Amino acid sequence: MGNDTREPPFFFLKPAASSLVDASSPPFCSSPAPVALPFPQATSNLHFEGEFYLALGGPALSMQADSGGVRGISPELATQLIFGVGVACDLTRRDLQSASKSARRPWCSSKGFDMSCPAGAVVPVEDVQVASIFGDGALGVFLRTCVNGKEVQRAPLSDMTWDVPHVLSHLSELWGLQEGDIVLTGTPAGVGPLEVDDVVDVRLVGSSAESAVLSIMTDETSNGRLT
Repeated sequence: MGNDTREPPFFFLKPAASSLVDASSPPFCSSPAPVALPFPQATSNLHFEGEFYLALGGPALSMQADSGGVRGISPELATQLIFGVGVACDLTRRDLQSASKSARRPWCSSKGFDMSCPAGAVVPVEDVQVASIFGDGALGVFLRTCVNGKEVQRAPLSDMTWDVPHVLSHLSELWGLQEGDIVLTGTPAGVGPLEVDDVVDVRLVGSSAESAVLSIMTDETSNGRLT
């Protein structure tokens, strides 16, 4: 008893430039128009990963703004740090990641490139059934990802190795948690490649959190290159 054999949560960081918030698809918009996203340069194997995210904020974090954030918080108190929830698509240059793994090098170029983390609008926790997401009811809340209308990922939030309170508690042992932080919680099975003009739809289904939606379309552009 008391011998937890689960692997501890592990984390990586994405820079601010990787974030693209889908402001055109506000909460409670069930069928948003896809937001065009430039197909990234330097890859021929771009992969999608649908994810559930936590947006941190609120009084508990505001009071710690001058002290570098909240550290060492218990799982019992961790949900007090959550302002809202949403969905995101963690984009990965899989070919660059594989090369980095083989060379035992960091994943920055494969995970942290510009606009590699498009995210749907934040849904405030007061607008969702918080207990159904963070408590025992998570069994009935699913993360779903569709590509070009075909479902490719579907898993209940209860499948997470560590639940939301424990993820935040572990994270607070490594960094001070601050207002405005976005915490992605991992992706279920079913990730795969994207081509130009593919449409990705990520959402939560099964509760009032169904208002958490992201829709993007990969678009072939110059990616800022000078020609």
